[in-house]
Amino acid sequence: MLIQDFHILFIVDIILRLIFTIYMDTAPNNTAPVNQPVSTPPITPVNPVSNGTSNDTRTIVTALLLLFLYPIGLIVMWSWTKWPLWLKILLSLPILLFVVAILFGLVLIAINPSSQFATANNTQRMADITSIDQALSEYIADNKGKLPSQIPSNAQNLEISKSGADICSDIVTTYLPSLPVDPSIAEKNITDCNSNYDTGFTITVGTNNKITIYAPHAELGKKILYPL
Repeated sequence: MLIQDFHILFIVDIILRLIFTIYMDTAPNNTAPVNQPVSTPPITPVNPVSNGTSNDTRTIVTALLLLFLYPIGLIVMWSWTKWPLWLKILLSLPILLFVVAILFGLVLIAINPSSQFATANNTQRMADITSIDQALSEYIADNKGKLPSQIPSNAQNLEISKSGADICSDIVTTYLPSLPVDPSIAEKNITDCNSNYDTGFTITVGTNNKITIYAPHAELGKKILYPL
């Protein structure tokens, strides 16, 4: 809307300049020439030759084209008129801004930052659930095949949290420096196992105490689990 307002102001300015120019060209000149006798009649050239298209005509045509056929008007303005450079640049701003916006949009489409962030989060999720699974595997190996007490043998997609599969105190500091948290959760990795934490991951126990860790908040339609 602001660009359109500027565009209108520029066109109005051109029209006002045009009216002023036409008025000055057509206004009678009552001042007698210096050192010229009043009685001497003006010499009118016979068969005057036109010196090309007048500035008034160029201004009128260019102004109309800018109003109704803006892109063509810009071409005519730059190639045909003798307007000041600053005025030409100002009148060209809308098309320049439009081109910049198009280029910016193409760059965003090519880069697609949201997709890159989602891919990075999924990579982090895979690394996190892998480290949890490996820590639990070490715990089970050190405890002769027994699961942590907070993991039921028939657990299915049980949340790894304080109120679910509370495994923090079983693996943190011994097998992991901290308990990883899903990137979608605004919480740092867990170091205080007494806190009311929630990792955003789930755990499933299969036959022979085979553990599978899932990342249900995976993005881009991906299914992330470990082991695969």
